[in-house]
Amino acid sequence: LFNSLFTKHAIDAVYVPLMLQSENELASLLSVNQKNRLFQNQLSGFSVTMPFKECAFRFCKTHQLPQVSAVNTLTRRARGWTSDNTDAGGIAKQLNKIPGLSKKKVALIGAGGAAQIIAHVLLQRQVHFTIYNRTLSHARLLAQKTNATAFPLSKLRKAQFDVLINSTSLQFQDFDHFLSPNQLKHCQVVEINYRPLETGLIKLARAHGLLPPLDGLDFFIAQG
Repeated sequence: LFNSLFTKHAIDAVYVPLMLQSENELASLLSVNQKNRLFQNQLSGFSVTMPFKECAFRFCKTHQLPQVSAVNTLTRRARGWTSDNTDAGGIAKQLNKIPGLSKKKVALIGAGGAAQIIAHVLLQRQVHFTIYNRTLSHARLLAQKTNATAFPLSKLRKAQFDVLINSTSLQFQDFDHFLSPNQLKHCQVVEINYRPLETGLIKLARAHGLLPPLDGLDFFIAQG
């Protein structure tokens, strides 16, 4: 996608994958020293994926969203790396499609880096929401920061909500276990994953819901 856009707009750049195995490799890549200075001079920035979103935050000099310790974009500046998270713009545009959001009950699945961004956007919009996560301590920590409530993921099946946002990589069989078809009938589903395009949650929403789900591809495009 990025390389196609670079070609289309005659931008002298290339987008390539870098496979890192550890936080130490990321630290070495981002550190300023003679060994990698030549390599760094050819880099304008990075996209950051799991599991390095929170680690990358710690290596940056400045932050576009300092209140969120998870990032997906690094940009090289004269004084060092600057972090940002385009998930905020993406989820904001998706939420704009939901009428009367402030009066709806929202369930957020997950408590990781993407969930941090989504939770802060919901907080800014004064939306009441509940966080469901496999590790309850992580959900409680995020809930404390965003004025939300927290429950273990096992409680989701008995919950009532109007909007369901997934920020995790749960698979079809997981959702089949944690959700019932009746919960999705009048629910607006929001998915941030787009690989595969039709995730397990999107399949369930289309099979049992009356509202068309907002899929991960829409979320990805909305980040631009």
